[in-house]
Amino acid sequence: MVITLSTNKKYPNILDITFDTKHFPVQGSQTAILISFYPYSRILDANSFSLYPYEEYVKDIGSHKQTSYLKDPRTEKNLFGLTLGGLIVMIFALIDTSLLISVEALVSVLGVYTIGKEIWDDLDQFLINKSENLPIQWIAKPYAYIRRSFGIMQQFFKSARNKRYGKDKFLANKFDFFEHSNSKTVDLLFKTSSLIDLKSPIGLLSVHLNKEAITSITQGYMLTVRLSEIKRFGPFSIIKQIHQAKDSNEIGCVDSDGNWIKNNSLVEYSITLGKLKLHLGKRFVLNTRLFS
Repeated sequence: MVITLSTNKKYPNILDITFDTKHFPVQGSQTAILISFYPYSRILDANSFSLYPYEEYVKDIGSHKQTSYLKDPRTEKNLFGLTLGGLIVMIFALIDTSLLISVEALVSVLGVYTIGKEIWDDLDQFLINKSENLPIQWIAKPYAYIRRSFGIMQQFFKSARNKRYGKDKFLANKFDFFEHSNSKTVDLLFKTSSLIDLKSPIGLLSVHLNKEAITSITQGYMLTVRLSEIKRFGPFSIIKQIHQAKDSNEIGCVDSDGNWIKNNSLVEYSITLGKLKLHLGKRFVLNTRLFS
């Protein structure tokens, strides 16, 4: 039992989510925790609640405010443009080296570089869609936001957070945030060594309900968690992912057809190299509980 969802004693509209490393010894070089909250009441939607503090960071970045995170620059499109530009330079060199210093060559290289940057997003999404059901997949780059450093001031901020929340509230090194019509998801990435040094349980995030949601949440919700152990070997990553959900007061997971399997978790194994992912297998594990 490593994940706890509990109503805050002082603020009944806040549901705190904590992570207990004592009951789940984290392994590998990195630990990823994905959390998704989906209320069942049909009068509630994604505007009825917020996942703090990470949703706040996304809004601050969108408003160009100084915050603890930065938008990942996503350098793949630049590298793709440079690669195409380099190919054009090689072609000119093979045809006639004197062409390399011509205005036409310079314009051509810059044009191909710009076009390469523009078409990368479409090409990337095309490869993701086409490989979705294949054993080897082309995957989207995870984690749109990366932690920035404030030097010594960061330690003061950490101390203030711990006093504000009454427990270690450790921010992820990277995170991603997804909002759908009726649900919200946060995907957090931590350095495992940083988690080990913290006093357990660790405050991950909080679900803040609006006034309407406080009463309607009694109709139930699904809290889904994916806990990942990531072991790095050079450019390769070996990943073990444990999936489980809390369906109000029932614990379980779903199979490939969406059928609920009580008191089970789904464990997946994969290996990645850059944006390539090879699925190694999956299995259901009986009588496992990620939730208290």
